[in-house]
Amino acid sequence: MRCGFLFWLAAFFAFWGCKAGDREFFKIELSPLSVKTGESKEGEFRIIPQAGYKWNPDFRASAALTPPSFVEIEKKALDSKSGGISEDGGAGVVKFGYKGAGAGKGEVGAVLSFSVCNEDECKIFKGEKTGIPVEVF
Repeated sequence: MRCGFLFWLAAFFAFWGCKAGDREFFKIELSPLSVKTGESKEGEFRIIPQAGYKWNPDFRASAALTPPSFVEIEKKALDSKSGGISEDGGAGVVKFGYKGAGAGKGEVGAVLSFSVCNEDECKIFKGEKTGIPVEVF
């Protein structure tokens, strides 16, 4: 019971962007991942620029994903030039394939680099960390 509560509490804070550095210029929206053992799905999270800023499509955004041992990630290194990261409605969208390799609860870690801009300046973020709660059953 206690572990389940902590899992959803972590998901709540991850959704509101409380897990990584300076979030004055962006927030990360995500939903917990859930998959059966042996099943494959697509996961996604969004990097939403705050008011007055927009996603910078000219910057080569990247994401390095680190799954727990019971999850397989199709492609662990993603970027905006070769695939896996795109722009949608002014936000950055990170999409990745994953598969349940065994039962467990944990987190897929992500280290992100990206940029958001307004009319006057661009902000570059490197090494921003977040985590996506995952459960395989």
